[in-house]
Amino acid sequence: MSIIKDFLLQLTFMLIPIFIYYTFITERVKNYKNRKVTMTILWGISIIACMSFPVVFGQNARLELRIIPHC
Repeated sequence: MSIIKDFLLQLTFMLIPIFIYYTFITERVKNYKNRKVTMTILWGISIIACMSFPVVFGQNARLELRIIPHC
């Protein structure tokens, strides 16, 4: 059960920046460069959160979903 909880936590870390961007930032930021910088900051926070709370499912096996926001 812990693996599922940790995996859902990482999915949440990836979905929250998307919701923040489309809910609050899209209408307020008109400049394309500022939008890009804002998304970079949001994805950076998401990557750091995913790396901070990896899914551990064995002695030496970890799953980090940090590659998904990077793409």
